[in-house]
Amino acid sequence: MIIINVEAERFLDGIFPPFLTKMAMRNIIPALLVAVAGFSSASAQNRGLAEYLANPYIKKLPANTGNRLKAPKQGKSILPALKMKGVAGSSIMKPGYAIKANRDGEAWKDYAKYTFTYDKQGRMLSELAENLDLSQTQYYTYSLAEYTYDDSGRPTQVDVKGGFDLNKMQLVYTAKIEYDAVRPDVVVSQEAYDISSDGSKAMNEDSYKQVIERDGAGNITAVHSFTWYNNGWLEVQQLETTYNSDGKPQTLTQSVATQKSAADPIELAVNEAYADCTWQQTNGQIAYVDEIMSGSNLITSAKVNMTSQSDITMTVEYPEEDYDYVMTYEYNYLTMFPTKSVTSFKDFGDKGSYSKTVFDQDLTAAGAYPVQSINQILYTYDDYGNLLEMQNQTYYGHTIINSWEKGTVENDPATGYPATYIHSTYKLQEGNDYYGSWEDDSRVTYGAWLDTSSTGIEQIGADMGGKVEYYNLSGMKVKNPTSGIYIRKQGKNISKITIK
Repeated sequence: MIIINVEAERFLDGIFPPFLTKMAMRNIIPALLVAVAGFSSASAQNRGLAEYLANPYIKKLPANTGNRLKAPKQGKSILPALKMKGVAGSSIMKPGYAIKANRDGEAWKDYAKYTFTYDKQGRMLSELAENLDLSQTQYYTYSLAEYTYDDSGRPTQVDVKGGFDLNKMQLVYTAKIEYDAVRPDVVVSQEAYDISSDGSKAMNEDSYKQVIERDGAGNITAVHSFTWYNNGWLEVQQLETTYNSDGKPQTLTQSVATQKSAADPIELAVNEAYADCTWQQTNGQIAYVDEIMSGSNLITSAKVNMTSQSDITMTVEYPEEDYDYVMTYEYNYLTMFPTKSVTSFKDFGDKGSYSKTVFDQDLTAAGAYPVQSINQILYTYDDYGNLLEMQNQTYYGHTIINSWEKGTVENDPATGYPATYIHSTYKLQEGNDYYGSWEDDSRVTYGAWLDTSSTGIEQIGADMGGKVEYYNLSGMKVKNPTSGIYIRKQGKNISKITIK
């Protein structure tokens, strides 16, 4: 069952339909799932807010339209702080600053410093970014992002100030976020604006919205996803769901924006369709097709049609041990080659995930041997959310390394918390799919760790009374502030001030 002759190898380019890779990847990278599915308040504390505020639908534009999007004149490169680490009961440890560096020959070159403040729950309140590489003129020298949350811990607004003088920054960007009332993790509106020096606002391409339709029973029947493009709202994705008499989804049809050429209009076209669906359980609140094998929605079988392959029989099992699910696809490739793929997936929570896909295809109708490939993808993280390893490799006759990354964490011996994180990528030799060498490509230095449960700052509130207190941008209390930027706290009222 391995590839051992030239005739079989000629079929390789047509053997692996793109949807197989997508189906495996969509379920082994939780970060991508959350970005597409909307903001998850639980995950908000584990990942940088910039990742959520980015428009997940801008990437769904056809390639020849996406490259026409205008770039902002000035920008900020946001580095999220490490995820919070709970120690000693209710303590929440977070870094006060981070310095990011790139490899410059044999040496490291620092290019940005980020200083953070947090609330008592470990949520980021502000992030001051300083550009240390002044040759990069597309970035402000300084930018300050400030975040506001609702009672559920979801971000509702971000304001960004930028400038080339720390004491003369002006508001350059603002975004407001709203959520679905039934699915509190789904963003239904994010309106983001660039703000010019004269105070005028122009909607930014970070903006997107989702219109959710429900039937009389409250089940989701359609989700229309729009992105801001060319000064108007453009629908880039649509999911339609029909239900059986028992209230369970019978069909799910997803369409995405397509464009045949630059002269043609952008139109929705079906790229995934599921029919005759059966379920182990479902709640009628499927907002994205990626959710059919997780949480409250566990599909067990369906007839599947995709852009690259039709007439697929899908079955899914949910073993209590070993894997979260085992998904099987069976179909005839080019109507003449019986094909079967079995994907097993395990989510280790914050520690990572593992996916294994065994792909079998019978090529005897073409006078070739049957073939088998095994693809494995592994992600592992440390307690602080640092990527320790990402390995994607395929075996058919020999092992092929598709991608391989690793992270090395050095802890501060005095505190036990991460002091440096170095990310490395495995670079294959030219013309080789296995042999290569490791290259360090980025480094982050962390410092000024603090327990936000005791030093964190409360968010702005209505209480104007109480003693006036000052904090620096690392969240440390300052008795006699001198020149610089500080957090002023009086009761539940908080403001950012500049002392010259």
